[in-house]
Amino acid sequence: GAILGEGCQLGCNSVTNPGVVLGPNSMVSPNSTISGIHQSSKHS
Repeated sequence: GAILGEGCQLGCNSVTNPGVVLGPNSMVSPNSTISGIHQSSKHS
């Protein structure tokens, strides 16, 4: 499973490996495979 922060966007056919953590407002491109912990690059 993955933990997605508020406002995350996953592209079509994207794959999140077990244990993925995405920070708020993160975006994953279509046809991508991600793993690990990722924080948003957006700053408010």
